[in-house]
Amino acid sequence: MSRVVFYRQLRMDGGYRTGLEVDGETVYGRFEEGQTDNNPRLR
Repeated sequence: MSRVVFYRQLRMDGGYRTGLEVDGETVYGRFEEGQTDNNPRLR
């Protein structure tokens, strides 16, 4: 059986990281920049 992981992470600087993995391989990834790039921690 395949393992599918979808994630959407909000960073402290307002940026979003979105992705889709199938069986450990990233098949889709997108990064939307926030207002600043000085705080990449997750919210």
